[in-house]
Amino acid sequence: HYKVALDVYNRIKKDVHTVGLVNTSKIDIKVDPDPASLAYVVRSDNRWAKAYATFLLNKVIRCEEVERLKEYRVAITPDCMLYQNHAVRKIDERVYHTPYIGAYAFEVQLKNKEAELEIVNADITAAQEKLKLLQSVIGKLSACNIDVIEENIEAPQNFKSCNELILKEKHELKKAENDPSYIQIQIQIEECASLVKKLQEAYNLTGESIGSHKNKIESNIEMISEIQSLLSVLESNFKSLCASDAEIATLGMNKFNEQIKMKGPATIVQNFSPLKVGLQNRKNDLCGELIKLQLSYCSKNDCDLGSGYEQIQEYINEHHKLVVSDIIKYEEDLEKAKENCHLEFKESFLARLKENIDNARLEFKNLNSALKDIYYGEDSYKFELTSNKKKESIYQMITSKRNEVGINLWSQSFEEEYKEEMEDLFAKLTAYDDKGEKVLAEYTDYRSYLDYDIIVEKRDGSVQRFSKIYGEKSGGETQTPYYVAIAASFVQLYKLGDTIRIIMFDEAFDKMDDNRISSMLDFLNSQNFQIILATPPSKLEVIGEKVDTILMAMREGTTSIIEEYDL
Repeated sequence: HYKVALDVYNRIKKDVHTVGLVNTSKIDIKVDPDPASLAYVVRSDNRWAKAYATFLLNKVIRCEEVERLKEYRVAITPDCMLYQNHAVRKIDERVYHTPYIGAYAFEVQLKNKEAELEIVNADITAAQEKLKLLQSVIGKLSACNIDVIEENIEAPQNFKSCNELILKEKHELKKAENDPSYIQIQIQIEECASLVKKLQEAYNLTGESIGSHKNKIESNIEMISEIQSLLSVLESNFKSLCASDAEIATLGMNKFNEQIKMKGPATIVQNFSPLKVGLQNRKNDLCGELIKLQLSYCSKNDCDLGSGYEQIQEYINEHHKLVVSDIIKYEEDLEKAKENCHLEFKESFLARLKENIDNARLEFKNLNSALKDIYYGEDSYKFELTSNKKKESIYQMITSKRNEVGINLWSQSFEEEYKEEMEDLFAKLTAYDDKGEKVLAEYTDYRSYLDYDIIVEKRDGSVQRFSKIYGEKSGGETQTPYYVAIAASFVQLYKLGDTIRIIMFDEAFDKMDDNRISSMLDFLNSQNFQIILATPPSKLEVIGEKVDTILMAMREGTTSIIEEYDL
């Protein structure tokens, strides 16, 4: 009845969960429990319950002494010290304090609940006593005038302070009565203390002022030294500037001498500054345009003449050289290079693209052959290779049967049929702009002319494309095609040369069920890969059957231990 029960469970799984449904058809009821096992002491009138208990507990050995636990793979003592996976631990008493199976389970549960009831009743009695006390306090507080209490809350402390002050004043008064000059002396002392305080404040302010002036003096001395150094540099620069162009220097001095009669030096500089800034900006703009033209020329002609106004003589010399002697030769070389480029494009480039596309189709055909008849749960997978619809016309030209080196690729009929495609492709490959390198990389890579997909075929013969169903399936169903694609990538990577064919996975197959994991490992092993993978203990049983060696890593504090593990 497992199938019927499973259908019912599946319909009510939103309301009922965490309950295990036992498939009794998989349990052998004829197995006798090991006399030394925990299953041997389990009794049940239901043969299926007894068989399932034997299935679960037949490997758990009963030991009287904790020292003997390590002699078995899984063992337990009467006080619930459990030994498993080479580690011993004490089972929390709360786990088995309340029994849920057994002849006396209900009786023990009833006793436990009665004990809990007694504790709860005792707590209720104590709480009621506390409630009575709190109600009594609340009643007394309600009779008090809170406003009066708040206004006089500090009255006792104030009363005490007033008494102390009265006693002090009485004592002072008694002393003053014995010495009439006492009050006068006290007044003079207070006046002197006030004067001393004022003088001390004035002294402190004077000291701060002196320190501030000293800092200003030192700063001014340093500034004078810097200004003198700057003045010396400016005078030297001015002399050098005058010496470099005496005519302009004379005109400038004459203009300055005219202006100085009516304006001060600062005003002259201020009036001249906007004009100077404008001229400097114009100079910078022209220099920027000059540098762009210089870089463009060097890039087009594959030379390095430098950039900037300082290198202008190099370009003047280059211009003279071209005009006088070399321009005709350069035109001939350029035309010849262009013809060679066209010839290389025609005879080699397109043929290599076709060869790469044909090789890719062959590799995918071999992968599909390896994937054939392997099911991951209800699914099998196959790679599909088609042309990129955005580059369909160029793809048809590349894969044409007449695209062969040196035979009749460039026959008149071929050129007439694909003239526009050839011109378009050649223009893209020789474009010179900001996107030139990106376009060149795209159109020289054979993969950009192809589209890829994974065909998912069910056991019932129905077919779907992974690109259409991605996002609609469960984690395991969408994870499997990625591992198939990863394996395909490694097949291509290791296809050439003598390689170690190693693949390493971390937390592998975490969302896949056992059937899919088993099929995936069969496929990876069929490709002669060396596989190293790290996996949680929950996946150990199914993965362990497909690998040669299992190592278990355990950590205690800062120490890690690695041991070989046998299933």
